[in-house]
Amino acid sequence: MDATGSSLFIKLVGKTKQLGDILVYVNGYFRGQDNTMRLHHAYASFLGFTAGYDYGTFTDASASPATVDYEGPAGQVLYRATQLRYARVFRNFSFGVGIELPQVSATDTENFTINTQRSPDFPAYVQYNWGGESHFRLAGILRPMTYNSNIARKAYSETGWGVQGSTVFKPLKKLKVVGQITYGKGIAHVFNDLGTLDM
Repeated sequence: MDATGSSLFIKLVGKTKQLGDILVYVNGYFRGQDNTMRLHHAYASFLGFTAGYDYGTFTDASASPATVDYEGPAGQVLYRATQLRYARVFRNFSFGVGIELPQVSATDTENFTINTQRSPDFPAYVQYNWGGESHFRLAGILRPMTYNSNIARKAYSETGWGVQGSTVFKPLKKLKVVGQITYGKGIAHVFNDLGTLDM
């Protein structure tokens, strides 16, 4: 345990009678280069819309296990993205859709390179909630990805996609079970990789 595990945040809430709360949240922690402050979250929420830098819509952060290790388990879907998201709750159901700035995890070669992406990512989820602290979520993501051929000297596109089921439930008062299962193509950047985690 050291100072790099510390974080600072500012949370501003403005209340309106007809339209609900306006929330602004900024959070930073000391895991930047040479243990300097690094941005963790920075977003504003109003009328179901969230704009800024937050957990990606494809992420179910509440289904992440509590761990002593800051990096968490390998293979967990936990990433942040600059985004515009809309989310609503209807009784026991909730849903969310988003548009996110893309990131691509790929290795350049002498023949192919990854440059600026031309299209955003499109994630969405639907969730069933019960018992106050339990839920099951089904999420999906579609990601058009661009790469350049140094041989043909032109750009090509591939479509990445992913699906995820995640859950949190409490079968007993002092027992909480969490889980995720994810499958897809071209979604490496959403996974927690212990070797190259960019938290």
